[in-house]
Amino acid sequence: MTTELELKQALYNEYDGFADKRHKKLDSNNTFMIDDRSPGDHGADNKLLSYFCMMFASVESPRRVRVRLLRNVPSGQAVKAWAQKYRASSTSTSLEFDVTPERLIMLDELARAVEAIVSAGGYKIKSYKYVCPRVANCLRRLAGALRMQWR
Repeated sequence: MTTELELKQALYNEYDGFADKRHKKLDSNNTFMIDDRSPGDHGADNKLLSYFCMMFASVESPRRVRVRLLRNVPSGQAVKAWAQKYRASSTSTSLEFDVTPERLIMLDELARAVEAIVSAGGYKIKSYKYVCPRVANCLRRLAGALRMQWR
């Protein structure tokens, strides 16, 4: 059984620290930036580009991680169905849900739902061409990190 500290350490290693880089101790924070952002995702004003989907994971307990997608959250029929199925909190600018070992498959399902938006073509938001594959990859990366801890 993985402890909360072990889970935090695994995510700390996977994502090179906490979302708030000022924190270094595992007992001082629990939130990780999981959106794989890089300097190229910032404009000349050093702010994130408007089409960027911010993604965070917070360790709530050894068996529960809270995932939040903010701002340009991919939205499509399959994502809406997924949100209903898992009773995720969803608005036009956010999607929040809890992942547990028993429901880990939900991350892979959401990744497929997000990819479905662009695979069919005809999507209205042009940035989805870049946003959707990236969000799906980030969800799968988190699923892999959690799988290693929750096996």
